[in-house]
Order: sequence, then C-alpha cells, then structure tokens
Amino acid sequence: PHDTERKQRGYIFAKHYYKINEFESAEQYLSSFLTVDTENSAALKLMGQICLKLNKQDKALASFQKSLQLNPKQPDLITEVCQLLLADNNLNPSTANYWCNFAENEKVQNDAVFGLRLKIMENGLHESSNIFCLVNITFPPRPVFSHMYPIDYPLRGKPQTQNHVRDSKILCKGPR
Repeated sequence: PHDTERKQRGYIFAKHYYKINEFESAEQYLSSFLTVDTENSAALKLMGQICLKLNKQDKALASFQKSLQLNPKQPDLITEVCQLLLADNNLNPSTANYWCNFAENEKVQNDAVFGLRLKIMENGLHESSNIFCLVNITFPPRPVFSHMYPIDYPLRGKPQTQNHVRDSKILCKGPR
C-alpha cells in the first residue's frame, strides 16, 4: 500500500519537476504513476510533453495518441501532434492521413493540420479526393443568396410587378 500511494503522488511531483525543467525526474515520477493509473489522459499528455523536451518524439507521439484515445476533445494536443508530424522527415503516409482525418473529425482547423495535409499531397501520398477535401476544409460552403433579403413593398394594382417580386422571393431564398 505504501508503494502504491507513493506512485499515485508521482503525477503531482512530475508536474512540479516539469515546471522547473527537470525533465528526467519528471519522466521517472510520471512513469511510476502511469503503472498505477494507465487511463489518465492528463498524465499521458504530460508524458508526451516531457518526452518532447527529452527529444523522444516516438514516445511523445505514442503518449499523445493514447491521451487522445481516452479524451479526443483536446484540440491543442491534436495541433501538437500535427506539428510533430510536419517536422518529421520520414513521414509515414498512413499515420499522417490518420491524424489529418482525426483533426478534421474533431473540427480542428490550424496551420499545422493544413501544412500536414499539404505535405502529404506534395509527397504524392494522397488520394485524388484529398485535394477536394482540402479545399472543402479550407473554404467551407456558404449559402449563395445569404446576402439577399426581399422586401415587400405595396404594389397597388400592378400585376407584372407583383409577379416579378414573387419570383424574386423564390429565387432569393436559395437552398437552406
């Protein structure tokens, strides 16, 4: 029991060591904490950040991925992963596609995500539909007639004008 309690406090110690840039100690305490609580997304995120500081990109990516599996609503972490992959010269196309699609599903729009999608396309690692998806993400569709609002004026007995206004109202409503 005493050893388990000590390991459970490891997350708190790891956060403090991280703040004072003692990354090796932070990693040691956090590793012991993660043996007790493997499902803590905040601890896994911190482990990824520590691993980044220690230049262990693969371990950081694995920690970030597990953290996002437990809690996908972390847009800052998704951006961090995309930045990591963008800097990687040995980019794995399936991994990059996975993260781009994950960011798209979570509605994360960021320069890192866009840059990663472009890098995939530049390297010829894309499907033809990805170009359409990239344009679609960057420029979402907007209603064509959203700025037109018909105004009803009293027309006093002019049937041609009344018909024209009625037809314009139908056209201006556009798709909704």
